[in-house]
Order: sequence, then structure tokens, then C-alpha cells
Amino acid sequence: ALLQQGARSCQVGLLHCRGGPGRTALRHGAVQRARIIGIVQPQQHLACADMAARIDAAFTRATATGEPWELELELVRPDGAHRWLIGRGEAVRGRSGAVAGLRGTLSDTSDLRETQAALIPSEARYRLIAENASDVVFRGTNDGRIEWISPAVETLLGWRPDELIGRPFRDTVHPD
Repeated sequence: ALLQQGARSCQVGLLHCRGGPGRTALRHGAVQRARIIGIVQPQQHLACADMAARIDAAFTRATATGEPWELELELVRPDGAHRWLIGRGEAVRGRSGAVAGLRGTLSDTSDLRETQAALIPSEARYRLIAENASDVVFRGTNDGRIEWISPAVETLLGWRPDELIGRPFRDTVHPD
């Protein structure tokens, strides 16, 4: 019950599969998975042959090797909304040590993908301005190293940008 409460609060669907590829029986967290994928009843299924084939291939590989699995999936919900999901899991071994099933999580990453996509034009505009500015513009790391520096540094200070990347910023400033 505590695990299911945690899954609800984190908006993560849990799954536990028994059986071989093609006959996986999803057990826990059906209501949360249903909310993520947009179906009204947890017993409904989405008809998406490509997604089913990819899930089956990942489950087959994980069942055969015992290695963890991870899948990124795009689906179209019954309401027409496109959603991106990440599924991650691992093999469950029985008493004999053989793989007896799989368990994992299903997370909706659609909002993250939308945010990342929205940043691309903004970053392109910033880069255009920074690369064409007559002033030196740079981006540093938390420990004070130069991560990126504008081409104007060569005109103003005589260093090529590639000579400064990775160096501490304080090395570029006169000690006085």
C-alpha cells in the first residue's frame, strides 16, 4: 500500500510482469498507468503494434539476459493527445536464480520533452547574439572553469576560444 501511495504521489505507474514475452500480465499500479496513458478503465488496451513490438523485444531481452530494460515510447491516447513515456525495469529472479518475471516503472515525460523543445529556439537566439557580440561573453562551470566563450575573445584578447575552454577563468584576468 505504501509503495502504491508513493507511485501515485510521484505520478509513476508500477508494473510487475509474469510469464514470457507476449503474455505479460501487468499487476500493480494499474490505475496510475491508466491515468498516464489516458484510458478510462485499467483493463482497456491501446492498439499500437510498434509500441507492443518494442515492449515485447525489451522484455524478451531482459528475460533472456537478466539485464535491466529501458524504453522510451510515444503513444497516442484515446483522446488524441500524444504522450511520451519512459519505462525502466529489471528482472525478478526466482528461488532457482532463473528470471521469473520483470518489474519496473512507467513515467510520463511529455512535459519534460515539451520544455526541452521550447528551449531550443531560445538557446539558438542566445547563441546567435553571443557569437556575434563585440564583447566577450562566456559561460562558466561551478568551479570557475570556462565552459564556452564567444569568438570576440580572439579579437579583444588574442586567445582562440578553444585555448580557453576548460581553463579557470581567473587565469585569464590580470592579478592586479
